[in-house]
Amino acid sequence: MVDKAGRPEQLPDSLPNEATTTEAILRVDHVTIHFGGLTALSGVDFQVRRGEICGLVGPNGAGKTTLFNVVCGVYRPSAGAVYFRGQAISGLPVHRIARQGIARTFQVVKPIPHMTCLENVMVAAGAHLLARTWTPFTTRDKRRVESRALEALDRLGLAGEAHLPAGQLNLGYLRRLELARAILLNPSLLLLDEPVAGLGYDAVEEFIALIRSLHRTGLTVLLVEHNTGVAEALCNRLLVLDQGRLIAQGHPDQVLSDPVVIEAYLGKDDQHAPIP
Repeated sequence: MVDKAGRPEQLPDSLPNEATTTEAILRVDHVTIHFGGLTALSGVDFQVRRGEICGLVGPNGAGKTTLFNVVCGVYRPSAGAVYFRGQAISGLPVHRIARQGIARTFQVVKPIPHMTCLENVMVAAGAHLLARTWTPFTTRDKRRVESRALEALDRLGLAGEAHLPAGQLNLGYLRRLELARAILLNPSLLLLDEPVAGLGYDAVEEFIALIRSLHRTGLTVLLVEHNTGVAEALCNRLLVLDQGRLIAQGHPDQVLSDPVVIEAYLGKDDQHAPIP
């Protein structure tokens, strides 16, 4: 991206550092989305408070990833609206929403395998590397982007793998790499779509610790998670989707003991495996 003068926009100078408050950073206001005759989300309405880790849980097909795609601008809601920091963002292009401070990871990790981990993270600095002209992108700019990328890798425990091709990493490290790319541009709100899917027990515990460490800097997190044990371990509050509708929200203990939630979610599969 370039600024009005045609120069590449500058990266933020520091990683997330926001104070935790009760202020709503994200508001989803009665969002509905239709795909032909299918209603994927129906009147979904909730807020995410600045500085919290909020979990979005529900059975397969409940609409969790669809909701993420609405927040990030991949889908435009058929009705309702999404507000970030009090400003309506529904209908904005994906890149403009990202520039306002929302970053995400994906359930399926897709690095550029022949590029190094450092290069994969640097690609996230698209405001520089994807500018329409390379002329403003100086050696000094490149060094600054590289320094920030190395900082992000170090925070995610990947400093030693910076110069390895991403295709050589195991799944656990690939998920760390994706998280490093997400935090590079200093988001205020981080959306994580099943970040521990496919990981073994030890790797799950390590990833939980990484998310907690990012949260302690003041970063707000909205987490999609199918495993309610992971959601319990991480989240201050849970939202439960079922068949595109929000059926419960509140403290994890309260929500996961709700008979409606037990019937809709916990009764459908055996995913309730608490993690310390």
